[in-house]
Amino acid sequence: DEPEAALSPNRQMAMISRMHQLVNQNSQFIVATHSPIIMAYPDAYIYKVDEGYKRVDYKETEHYQVTRAFLNDPERMLGILMSDDWVPTVDPENGTENRQKQSEQAKLLSEAENL
Repeated sequence: DEPEAALSPNRQMAMISRMHQLVNQNSQFIVATHSPIIMAYPDAYIYKVDEGYKRVDYKETEHYQVTRAFLNDPERMLGILMSDDWVPTVDPENGTENRQKQSEQAKLLSEAENL
């Protein structure tokens, strides 16, 4: 469950290498992660859990799209995230605070898909 929580990006890549060694010895893994690095494991089955579950392509995941958009233009993304126009909202599913407005999040994800 979320092995990336205590791992740097370099350690996540080392984890992929070790997983690959074990897969070659007929091991199988079920991994719950938000890490686009770990999700990138070749031929991984990725499932989106949202009122049920469905299999999705790596590049269709929100984690990939948001990370890519941020890394492609961090200054722009930080400008949007730190804008005074944004008000905190609370995620009704888990009660966590979310600074993104729903419309802005949708806009960012849409732009990320087009990169």
